[in-house]
Amino acid sequence: MKINELDSLIRKLLKLPGLEGEDEYLTSVVLLLLIPIHEEFHILFEKRSASIRQGGEVSLPGGRLDDHGASLQETAIRETTEEVGIPPDRIRIIGRLNSILAPIGSLVHVFAGVSNVKPEDIHINSEEVEKAFLLVVGYFQIIEHGVHGKQH
Repeated sequence: MKINELDSLIRKLLKLPGLEGEDEYLTSVVLLLLIPIHEEFHILFEKRSASIRQGGEVSLPGGRLDDHGASLQETAIRETTEEVGIPPDRIRIIGRLNSILAPIGSLVHVFAGVSNVKPEDIHINSEEVEKAFLLVVGYFQIIEHGVHGKQH
């Protein structure tokens, strides 16, 4: 490559790098949805219906990226709406987390979002979800020095 060909190379480089071989994986998207309750954020989880792929597993709302041209973010919102009945206008995407390459041959893209929906306004689609539940974010607090804070 000649020095004067650098500009041509720059134009050909990907604007948003992807994952080589990504098309060989099942691509799905999930939404880590934060819901405020009593001044604390809770994460919405669901237990998948026994009648669907990976039935009985606990997961975040989400699903397969379809071939209809929807973006990853649109898919995260659409799947959350389909599974737990939260309207799209009540979901605000606040960012992305790292994608996960699962050993089962899936590539999972993860978005984070916030919704001011009340727990009683969550209506699960029983064909896809057995039940939904909320866990306070503090439940996942990492304890660095033992249960009582003492370093051993």
